[in-house]
Amino acid sequence: LAPKTAILDISGWKTYVHMAASARLYYAFVFIALGGLLFGYIIGATSNIVTEGQLECSSDWTGPVGTWTSVGYRQCYRFTALDRGFLTSLNLIGALLSSLFCFLYSENMGRKLEVQIGAALFFAGSVIAAASPVKWAIYVGFTVYGFGIGFGMHAAPVFIAEISPADIRGALVSAKEAIVVTGIFLGFALGLAFQGVETIGWRYMVMFSAGVAVVMEVGITFVPESPRFLVLKAIRGSGLLMSNDAGMNRAFSALRWFRTGDTDDAVNAELQTMCEDIAAAVGTQAASVFAAFRYPLPLIIGCGLVFLQQITGQPSVLYYATNIFKDAGFKNSAALSSTGVGIVKLLATLLTVWRGEKTGRR
Repeated sequence: LAPKTAILDISGWKTYVHMAASARLYYAFVFIALGGLLFGYIIGATSNIVTEGQLECSSDWTGPVGTWTSVGYRQCYRFTALDRGFLTSLNLIGALLSSLFCFLYSENMGRKLEVQIGAALFFAGSVIAAASPVKWAIYVGFTVYGFGIGFGMHAAPVFIAEISPADIRGALVSAKEAIVVTGIFLGFALGLAFQGVETIGWRYMVMFSAGVAVVMEVGITFVPESPRFLVLKAIRGSGLLMSNDAGMNRAFSALRWFRTGDTDDAVNAELQTMCEDIAAAVGTQAASVFAAFRYPLPLIIGCGLVFLQQITGQPSVLYYATNIFKDAGFKNSAALSSTGVGIVKLLATLLTVWRGEKTGRR
């Protein structure tokens, strides 16, 4: 591709050239963000999995009712409110545990490996849950899927931010949230599609995740490690920014891959700025897990916003949307109604992504 400056002054071509020069960046974004899609998808799908007529027996069901150890693909299960809540929470429990692991060890793993592990766990969890003929293994599958959420969602925002140019960084990080909501909508939509396949329709819903996980795993294989992470490792490894340092050479090659339309001089300049910023921010020593507590105000604001968003209960509405509509009297149209919720949420998120850069974070 020609350098972007060659045709930036030609009317009508600026956007085209920017997109063409950033094709690899957008390629990487898609496969990194698929972890968010799978997270959102299981939220919407769960609403139609843990409901009567699918994993849970309908009130007029006359077929086999499963136990913890009974084997069969055509059986369903009787759930109390506690059972239903526990099963719904399994992917969140798994995500919490794996997020703690990532918090401790992510700086040793790297962003790419986190995404790869997440994709493998998404695939394993989906297959275990969908293919299992026994209840306890279904629970194991949803927990393993949750492990994938922890890895995928921990890595995605950092990876995307680190590979993005400053002028579109905010937009791409925000777009990742739109991918999550797209996943929620797909979960509701596939729930609607398979609602008529009694007792086994939920297995098809879950297996869809396995296919997406394969695409995610294969796609991320061809994406290099985050240049910023490689610079960080190089600085901590030697403390000297030498031009022949192997780590810095890897960082340059990675950044060169993401900046297809830039000249070598432009890539070198960005890499040098990156080195200076990282050296000034973190030094040459690895940060401890308690380093974040040295900045209490940003920590309180960030964690507080997330906490207050979650405590409103809106995630619970999504997880139980289909059951809520059934209890409200919608019955056969409950899955369609929950899909409508997904559409509204998606439109609202797209509006936020579109206007967020102009209106500001606050």
